[in-house]
Amino acid sequence: MKDNNLNSKMRTLEKLFKVGFNTDEKIKNMKIDDIFKINELTSIDIQNIKDLIEAIKTKKVIAFFSGNNEKGN
Repeated sequence: MKDNNLNSKMRTLEKLFKVGFNTDEKIKNMKIDDIFKINELTSIDIQNIKDLIEAIKTKKVIAFFSGNNEKGN
């Protein structure tokens, strides 16, 4: 389930900031247990977190937020 909506991604980011995941390093090193401890996450939030972690690792954060996957989108 992909959601390229910038507002959705920003809401997910706000949820991460609220619980202390407020740097690239902290987000990149998140474990599945960390995600399950965050209250009120939706399936879209979980997908956004997964995609954000990958974007940070591959240094493609702008592509993540813009919805551009560099495959012609």
